[in-house]
Amino acid sequence: MTKVALIHAVDIAIEPIKRAFENEWPEAETLHLWIRR
Repeated sequence: MTKVALIHAVDIAIEPIKRAFENEWPEAETLHLWIRR
């Protein structure tokens, strides 16, 4: 089964979220999407 987590946050706020995901889901791959308006 494939798991996907989509997180929207500013750069400063993303660090604690990334650490929590690394602890909970260490095998997950990460991908950063930058959207400009």
